[in-house]
Parts: sequence; structure tokens; C-alpha cells
Amino acid sequence: MDTSPTPRLLGVVFAAALAFIVATIAIVLLATRPASAAATAPAASTATTPNPGVTVAGRAQVEGVPDMLRLDMGVNVVDDAVETALAKANEASAKLHKTLRDNGVAERDLASTGLSIQPQLDWRGNTPTVTGYQVTQTVTARLRDIDRAGAVIDAAAGSAGNATIINSIAWDLEDDAALLADARDRAIADARAKAEQYAKAAGRSLGAVLSISESTSTPPQPYFYGAAEALDSAGGAVPLAPGTQTVAIEVQVVYAFD
Repeated sequence: MDTSPTPRLLGVVFAAALAFIVATIAIVLLATRPASAAATAPAASTATTPNPGVTVAGRAQVEGVPDMLRLDMGVNVVDDAVETALAKANEASAKLHKTLRDNGVAERDLASTGLSIQPQLDWRGNTPTVTGYQVTQTVTARLRDIDRAGAVIDAAAGSAGNATIINSIAWDLEDDAALLADARDRAIADARAKAEQYAKAAGRSLGAVLSISESTSTPPQPYFYGAAEALDSAGGAVPLAPGTQTVAIEVQVVYAFD
């Protein structure tokens, strides 16, 4: 009797052995997989979306008394010859500068801001005719003693005589740190009040501040003052009233919801 295994039996045995080997390899791989890889799926399931928040704008304005006056003035001379016009303007401007310095304006607060020489033309004929030359020189002075500002302007205008021009004055706040701090506190309080109102309407409680941005505004207050007004103020200094100046703060605040 032939006892050798049949081909069919050998195939069954080989298939069973192969299945055992594959199963063993799979078990080993699962047992030795890194913990970080195994934790990947649970981490995704526990991730949370940040709570939505609210963005609000807070605004505040505070007023303060100006502590400085910016004066824009100069001289204007017209003469037949350009050399003569320039020489007269130089002389008048030098007197103006000296008077400002003598009245307490420091060198750092005095700056030449303009110089122009223009021909004066007569257009009545077929072609324009030069009749003279106009020379203008301007200077900007910062007057820090505002109680004496009117007297300084009067003295400066008198030093240049009829050549005087005054373009404008502008009150300014140089030391505005305290006003800005006050305005910031008020603007932040305004923003929080709005945010709390929105949170209440949404049925949520207000959380932490996520970001704050700020913009400021302290515009100067110009006043245009003609030379005739200054020169006609006989018997006293130029009357001036500084009034008040506004410092404005706007903040944008982003709050989270708890």
C-alpha cells in the first residue's frame, strides 16, 4: 500500500502553515506598535474647537489745556530789483529772529521754513512785463510760555514792521501723557461694557482678552491771524485764548467667551 502524501493533502498542509505564519506576524506587529501611533485616533477625538468670542471698539475723548503755541510767521518784501528785495527781506528776517530769541524762544524751537523769490508781472500788455520782485521768508517758532505768547507775537511783528506776515498760530499739547492714560482707561471701559452686553445677549459669559489695538488723535487747533491784526493791536499784546484741546483714543478689543 502506497503511504506517501497526496498532492492535495500537501496543499492543505501548506495553506494552513502559511495562514499560521501570517497571523503570528500580525500579532507581533500589533504588540510592538509605538504608543504615539496608538494614541493618534483618540487625540483626534478629544480635540476641541476654541470658543468663539466678540470684537468690540471702545472710544473715549478727554480735554486738556494746551501748553504750547506754534507760530508761523515771516517777512514779505517787494522791490524793483531782486537784489534790493532780498537784502531788505534778509534784514527784516534777521530782526524777527533776534526778537524771538530775545523773548525766550530757544534755538531748538526756531526753524526757518520757507524762502521764495517771485517776479511781479504786469499782464496788461500783449506780453507780461516784470515790474519788480517779491521775496518771502518764513519761520516757525514754538512758544512754550503761553502766558507771554501774545506779547512775543506783538514784539516780533513790530520788529519786522510793514514787512511782517503772520500765516497762522496753532495750539498744541506737548505733554499729553496723563491725558492719554485717562483716555485709554475710559476707552477700555467702554469696550468692556459693550462686550459684556453682547455676551449677555448671546447667553455667554465674557472670558479673557485675546488682543488689543489702539489708535490716537490729538489734532492741533490752527488759527489764521493776519499781519494787520497784529500790528493794529496798539497799547498791548495780541489777545490770545488757548481754550481746550481734545485727545481721542479708540481701541479694538477681542474677548473670548467662557
